[in-house]
Amino acid sequence: MNPSLLIILLCGTFFLLMFLYFVPVNLWITAIFSGVKIELIQLVFMRIRKSPVKDIVNALIINTKAGVKITSTDLETHALAGGDVNALTKALIKAKKEGIEVTLQELTAQDLAGNDLMAFLEKSKSMNRSKTQDLRQSMSYKIMNDLTEDQVVELGKFLERMG
Repeated sequence: MNPSLLIILLCGTFFLLMFLYFVPVNLWITAIFSGVKIELIQLVFMRIRKSPVKDIVNALIINTKAGVKITSTDLETHALAGGDVNALTKALIKAKKEGIEVTLQELTAQDLAGNDLMAFLEKSKSMNRSKTQDLRQSMSYKIMNDLTEDQVVELGKFLERMG
């Protein structure tokens, strides 16, 4: 075999491997087929910035499938700050499923502070529940005070018939 041909083959293989390392085509294709819109150049820049590209793309896919709106920039920023992208994803999905009102900034701050996100969500959930109960009580009080005596009697009869 010709030595110059061997050198060209080795250099070509090296450059192909470098290209595939810096341009994660397989992740890009996976994201596209999963309905995540992300540019190939974004993935290249993530690699250059030494972001966990695979974790970010997988988190984007999971969040998209769960109906949670989040950008690759949000996830990359959190990862580069030292946060756990997978824990953030689980927390965002749990918050959406259970109707817990928390912001992305609250969750990222809790994660970066080293706090357990699931415990934070449970605490937020109980706080939201108590706010809702307070609101219901104040609404019930307002409604009951606005009713006439005849309306209260009719309401009582109606409730008796219902069970």
